[in-house]
Amino acid sequence: MAAKEVGRRERRKQETRNRLLDTALALFATQGFEATTIDRIAEQADVARQTVLNYFPRKEEFVRAWVDRRRERLTILLQEEAFRDISAHERLAALVGLMAGYDEQESRVARAISEGWIRHDSGFFADAVAPPALVEAVQLGKQRGDFASTIDADLAAEVIYDCYLQTLNRWLHSNAQFSLDRTLRGKLDIVLNGLQRPT
Repeated sequence: MAAKEVGRRERRKQETRNRLLDTALALFATQGFEATTIDRIAEQADVARQTVLNYFPRKEEFVRAWVDRRRERLTILLQEEAFRDISAHERLAALVGLMAGYDEQESRVARAISEGWIRHDSGFFADAVAPPALVEAVQLGKQRGDFASTIDADLAAEVIYDCYLQTLNRWLHSNAQFSLDRTLRGKLDIVLNGLQRPT
């Protein structure tokens, strides 16, 4: 009974956390990152201000949670059986395509967050590291012989992720004047052609 109660309590906590995050993201999209206050998030979610602060002590924590949520989706996708049977190139292209798809679907949120962080001189995820799913995909490519065994998987993933962030930043601030997905896949092709072993 105690274990069930703990499980129920943890589920409720996660549901509350997700609701607060969804509320904050919706407000960022409609009124901007800077203009959205903790009080406004609490009001919109119909909870006390302290409840918001218990889960997200600073507004920036919503951004980190948003990034973590997307990264978890990438990791889950990488574990799917269908992903184990395709080439490393196809696997990375699918991951990059998924990342681009998230940004295209949530472009207003991404733009609001980017603009808010730039105004605070903190850059757009300046301290971000490459998603573990990208590192794992490169490592798997090495194990299967798609990539040279001497390739540093962490560094290769960082190159791909840096390319993604810079392209995303340009896309967000050009009002989507070019296809994010197509541009990222084209750049990935260039990177991977440099990684592939000669045939």
